[in-house]
Amino acid sequence: MKCFIKIIVLVFVVSNLVLSQTPELIGPPGGSVYYNQFVIHPQNPNIIVTSTWSAAVFRTSDAGETIEKIEIGTGKTQIVSLALPFDKENELFIEVSGYYLYSSDVGKSWQFISKGSSIPDIVINPKNSNSVFIKKDDKTLWRSYDRGLTWTLLKTFEQWINRIAISVSDTSIIYAAGDFSLFKSTDSGDNWFKVYAPPDTNFFGVDQIEVNPFNSNLLFIKAGGNLYKSLDGGISFSKTTIYDMSFFAVNPIDPNIIYVTIGDPFFAPIGDIRKTTDGGSTWFSIINDIPAEYVTANSIKINPQKPDEIYVDLSGLGIFISTNGGSNWERSNLCFSDVGDIYLNPDSTGHILSAQAGWGVMKTTDGGENWNHPLFEGWLGRLLGYKLVFNPLIHNKGFLKSQGDLYKTTDYGNVWYKTGFPQSIKYISYHTFLPEKLFTSGDEGTFYSVDDGMNWEKVSDAKSLGNFVFHPDSANVIYTYIFDAIRKSTDGGKNWITKHSGLKDTKINFVTSFALDVNNPSTLYCGQGTSLESTGSLNMSTNGGKNWMQIGTSLSQLDPFVDITSILLDEMNDGRIYVGLESQGQPFSSQFSNGGLFLTENNGVTWRKVFNSSVNLIKADNATPRNIYIGTKFGIMKLLDTLTVTSIPEELLPPPSDFTLFQNYPNPFNPSTTISYQIPSNNFVTLKVFDVLGNEVAVLVNEWKEAGNYNYEFRSATGGRNYELPSGVYFYQLKAGEFTATKKFILLK
Repeated sequence: MKCFIKIIVLVFVVSNLVLSQTPELIGPPGGSVYYNQFVIHPQNPNIIVTSTWSAAVFRTSDAGETIEKIEIGTGKTQIVSLALPFDKENELFIEVSGYYLYSSDVGKSWQFISKGSSIPDIVINPKNSNSVFIKKDDKTLWRSYDRGLTWTLLKTFEQWINRIAISVSDTSIIYAAGDFSLFKSTDSGDNWFKVYAPPDTNFFGVDQIEVNPFNSNLLFIKAGGNLYKSLDGGISFSKTTIYDMSFFAVNPIDPNIIYVTIGDPFFAPIGDIRKTTDGGSTWFSIINDIPAEYVTANSIKINPQKPDEIYVDLSGLGIFISTNGGSNWERSNLCFSDVGDIYLNPDSTGHILSAQAGWGVMKTTDGGENWNHPLFEGWLGRLLGYKLVFNPLIHNKGFLKSQGDLYKTTDYGNVWYKTGFPQSIKYISYHTFLPEKLFTSGDEGTFYSVDDGMNWEKVSDAKSLGNFVFHPDSANVIYTYIFDAIRKSTDGGKNWITKHSGLKDTKINFVTSFALDVNNPSTLYCGQGTSLESTGSLNMSTNGGKNWMQIGTSLSQLDPFVDITSILLDEMNDGRIYVGLESQGQPFSSQFSNGGLFLTENNGVTWRKVFNSSVNLIKADNATPRNIYIGTKFGIMKLLDTLTVTSIPEELLPPPSDFTLFQNYPNPFNPSTTISYQIPSNNFVTLKVFDVLGNEVAVLVNEWKEAGNYNYEFRSATGGRNYELPSGVYFYQLKAGEFTATKKFILLK
């Protein structure tokens, strides 16, 4: 019996705030794309949509010459199925987080059309794009005649349904592959019958079906690592000679030409790509020009208009293209890789290296226009790059920490070779201000080297310390952070003291990021991630870590989780900070955040969201104005640092938790600057300015104030509330109850 239901369509729009400029996606190539995460438009094969394992969606409309990202607004939740209608170029169907979604405008907005299944599948009628089929609840098959607005239950099967396929030559014929059987409909899904229940136990778990577009009785099925062929509409099958395959693609013009991928990226990484021209009797390898010995493809596709054009995704290396049936291959830009680290060569703007999965390292010398893979000793095709460090003075020397080895370069990252460092290290860093010193930490303790890693000396038994941050004026003062600890050493790393006072419980809210103000080294910032018990926070210390206080509490108005991953300070402007947040929560619920990049110019009093997607890390170059490089699931986003913050109305800000006087901005200034402060309770407040001799030169505030956040614009000019002062150094002092704080600022005329 059929059941008819109507879905109330909920439209949600994911959009970035209107910016003076939009972050630019610059690479690097790479990423892993599974079979159902890769679709080629049936009528316009220049349109290709991919989705990587890191949940990034990409689209090209010119066969990869240019690529754009599509932000779904579901954080790092994988998009596990994609579909494109044959007659619409701007439409897209996806399944993510247990829901099917539809977009009519290339992903700018999305409609919920149905709940999904654990093994989702979306199939669009190849001659009537209003007719859409989905799997739901694993055993049920549903059909819509209006692009997903309403759905009809067609069949509840007695076993899980893994894949659906519609014949192009006769769209009334539909196949549904279950765990143990093959089902068929000859009336567009209204009625079904079991066409094949194989005796071959290897037939278990069919996960791919292809029906020849010119012959509805000719179909191929992949099950149990084997490829099966039927000439009679699924009544009988013959097994080809290939085995241990992962995916296949059949030439639509000549079905004797078949391509298969061999191996599994996790369990059988040394794979292959093979081809047959005789229907599967004999096979030969076609991995020429693929620069890897570990060739494990997650997917393989054929251009429906040009059957000699083949696409394969090589786990972590991205998508490769052959235009001659697999004789030769070249890397494409159809998907990019998220990155573990970014290095910006200070000698030359645009010289960038990325640490990433698969390639290990990718390099560009033109700001991302072109990327190349450096030479690696012992590289076989899959390398997970974690951390890149280069000598602060001699920029051709650097190290890469990968999942198993420590690599070294002496030519700006063009060639890398193993160091043979015996300890299992987890972190590595050059001393920022003593570049002859190189620190590592791992399971065996903490070590340093003074000869670029040729020899190592153990400095401490402290194990698996995190990222090292060095004091600019006191070379022996080092900070490190990892998960549940911030530690400080005052003797060059021999002894370490935990610095937690004022932070949230670090056993619950891990320390995820750390920054030191080089202009005022006693001022430190750290980020704490969110947990099941508590949201994250941005914290500040003004006494070298002895005490910490939470700042930026208004950030929770823009992001309920405040799951901080990274902090970037502006060395030219005190109180100007970028903070990266990771996505958290359950998509499509009230308890969800997509993460993003946020900017404050007054030490966290007010914030602006400048990028709407999960952020892994933030780096900046030394250009003027500088470029911000954001590590995201899409890859590296580049942003010119010319943004400002529009203040949030004061009545929308939560009451502050502490008395705080912030550094003025800008500083130095002429003729005006803004002084910000916050008070957690009602108090009589004075804000005064003094010269270097201690003489009072201006009274800015002298009245009763309610709890809240305040900004005062101080102007050195004539008339009104202005104060005419000569150039020089001045101090401004806040008094509120028993609280007193003083800061320095400079007037330059």
